[in-house]
Order: sequence, then structure tokens, then C-alpha cells
Amino acid sequence: MDYIQLQIPIALSMGSKPLSQIAAVYHYTLTQGSYTQAKYASEWGWTEIETNIFINQIMTWHDYCNININIIAAVSDTTTTRNINNNNNINNNNISGGGGEKNIKTIIINQREFIVDPEATEQLYTYVKGNKQCQELIWYWVERYETVNASVDILLAKDLGTISAVVRQGNDDKARKIFDWVFESDHRRAVYLRSQGFMFPHVLISRAKLPENYELAKQHTKQTPKQTVTTTTYEIPEFDKDGNLIEKF
Repeated sequence: MDYIQLQIPIALSMGSKPLSQIAAVYHYTLTQGSYTQAKYASEWGWTEIETNIFINQIMTWHDYCNININIIAAVSDTTTTRNINNNNNINNNNISGGGGEKNIKTIIINQREFIVDPEATEQLYTYVKGNKQCQELIWYWVERYETVNASVDILLAKDLGTISAVVRQGNDDKARKIFDWVFESDHRRAVYLRSQGFMFPHVLISRAKLPENYELAKQHTKQTPKQTVTTTTYEIPEFDKDGNLIEKF
């Protein structure tokens, strides 16, 4: 019997989709990346944007390890050394593999580690790692995203750039309202965005989309039903001198 040995990215987690992330890696390797992303999305039961991001994660990780995804072969184990700086909550991982040592930037938010997209510039990474408001807004989005989707393991450069711009402009509260709206509202636009997997910060709160989505988010807030308390009053019964109830018509 032939066996295929797979090296799994360190941030990989099992998903709740028809095909788990583990199974998706196996299928992608088995097919040698020969399908279109639309076909992979159909095979895995995922949205195309989820599939695109996941395949990019696979390719990014294999680039670090100098592995050709088109070659099905056993590779040496990867060792990870973690250096944690408690002052800025940043964890830099030095990954030693077949291609030598590579530096993977990560950030810890609320005691949870996220890989930072290698496309993020050093300036952007430094700004986000030192800005509590950025990290709070990231966490706010992550919590809501994971209620309807798979686990967030990598922070995209586009999302970090969008969030940093929103924070710089003082629009983080508006962004939170938009996140609440897109994940909770029955408005047709929110439903469409959820159904297509368009729930990422760079889609929802970009400079172009934030004003429009914020107006919709405000309407959603106004339409949220308020709790009402209904009270019932009763008349005090009256009796005659013999103790009989006096009926009122």
C-alpha cells in the first residue's frame, strides 16, 4: 500500500465544513493543486473566498519550508523555537526546515496566537503590534467571524491595513457597529455578504465601504426591538355588609 506523508501548517485547525481543513490539505496535495479554486471550493463545500485564503495559507507555509506542493513526498520534521516578549505581546517564530531558517511574525491577542500575513510590511506590523485599539478591534471581529465561520489563524495584510487606517481615523466604534450588523442583521445586503463569505475587514470597513455600511448598521441598531414590560391592573373587589361580592357590570 502506498502512503502519502503530509506536513501540516502549524496554524491549521479542524473545521466544521463538509471537508475539514486537514482533509482539504490532503485533497489539495493529492490533486497536486491542479484544480481551479472554484472547483476546490465546490469539492470542499466552502466559499470561493475561504478557498482562496486557505490555498494562499498552504502555499505561504510551503514557501517557508521550501516544499514544492506539486511533489508528493516525505519531508523532514519542522522544529519551532518561540521567543515571547511579554512587553508587546509579540511572538516571533524561527522556523527551521528544508529551506533554512525563516522568520514568521505572529501576534498574541487575548492569549491567542495569530500568524501575520507575510505580505504585511514591517511598518504595518510594528504599528498593529504596538496599538491596543487595533488589537481590540481585531479581536472584536475575530469573535464574531468565528460564530459563523471557521477559525481565524492568519491575519491578512489587507485586513491589518484596513483596521490600522480605521483606528487612525477614529472610526473603530463605527467599525464595531458594522461588524455587529453584518453578522446579525437580516438586511438583504448583510445576508448576501455572509452567504458569499465577504465578512473580512478589508471588505466591510474599507475607506470606500465604511460610510455606506455604517448607515446600514445604524438602521439595524434602530430596528433592534427594545424589551417592553406589560403590567396588568386589577380592581379591588367590594363586598356588602353581609360579605357578598358586589358584582359590577
